[in-house]
Amino acid sequence: MQNICYLHITFIPIYMSLIKDALISSLPYIFMWLFIPSTGYAIDVAREKQILSTTAARKLVTFIGFLVPAACLTAIGFVGCNTTLAVALLCICGAFDGVSQTGFNINHLDIAPKYASILMGVTNTIATIPGFLGPQVVGWLTTNNSTSEQWRSVFYISAEIYVFGIIIYMLLGSGAIQPWATSQVLYEPVSTEDTNGDCDLLSTMDQPALRDSNSVPA
Repeated sequence: MQNICYLHITFIPIYMSLIKDALISSLPYIFMWLFIPSTGYAIDVAREKQILSTTAARKLVTFIGFLVPAACLTAIGFVGCNTTLAVALLCICGAFDGVSQTGFNINHLDIAPKYASILMGVTNTIATIPGFLGPQVVGWLTTNNSTSEQWRSVFYISAEIYVFGIIIYMLLGSGAIQPWATSQVLYEPVSTEDTNGDCDLLSTMDQPALRDSNSVPA
């Protein structure tokens, strides 16, 4: 699901270059930057007050954060030469991309706190594939003098990826720590010698399973 953000990073500047205004072209990313921390704070408050469980919170923001951009991208294909409306829709798309980041993207810490960095590395590596494939696909679809019909195909593909991500995450997403991430780790026994020269082994200690840092229902 994270791949759609990298896809946008590559193809939105190409599309926005048609407007030829650097400030306007940056607006979708400014809105994304604003919505990520504000949504994250709101979700944390809802979890802390047990208004939403971790799973419900992650699924809610991911659902909204994917559905709205899918609708906006579909609509952009029909705005024609109305650049003002196109920019407005892309800004909404960027804002809700930021909303979704507080769902699926932070979910690594929910399901496996000890291995979140490894999971992020794996998922982020896979997610960067559209980062270099995206421009190629856009190039194939918008040959010669790109038309609104050609760009419509680009936006449709992006919207379909969003819908696919919603279906997968709604079915398989979870905010609970996974069993494989809570396995107890045994410390290596250390040998010592007592005053009589006898060798004893220190008792093996179990590392307690990690809990959700916010202690909210999963």
